[in-house]
Amino acid sequence: MTLQEMVARMDKLKRMHDISDQRTKQLYNQWDEMRKRIVPEMMEEMGIDQVRYPGIGTVATAADAYVGIREDKQHDAYEWIEEQGLGNIIGPYIHHSTLKATLKKLSYKGVTLPEEIFKFEPYTYVKIVNRTSK
Repeated sequence: MTLQEMVARMDKLKRMHDISDQRTKQLYNQWDEMRKRIVPEMMEEMGIDQVRYPGIGTVATAADAYVGIREDKQHDAYEWIEEQGLGNIIGPYIHHSTLKATLKKLSYKGVTLPEEIFKFEPYTYVKIVNRTSK
């Protein structure tokens, strides 16, 4: 193979990879829309939070949240967390997963989270567990 042929092949592979990457993103977005909006809404309308289907597995709703500290509010967040008696989770920084678990727990207990300090957007999603083969 000549250098030109090798470069042409390399270019073709890159373009194929880019197309594949774009398709993967499209598929992920479709899957995410199904699990975070379409299926949970349908299950809510049906009044169910879990169902088992042969060849698929158990389909169940679960709660989660998008969580963060608002820009320039880290000091206020640390103070508020300490006021809640949770200063033990604070070090030089709060790990995102620790913050998320803590805020979710407080929210589910009915504690009002200060919106001016924290970003907290709960959502329901659907997961398939105990998958069964077809």
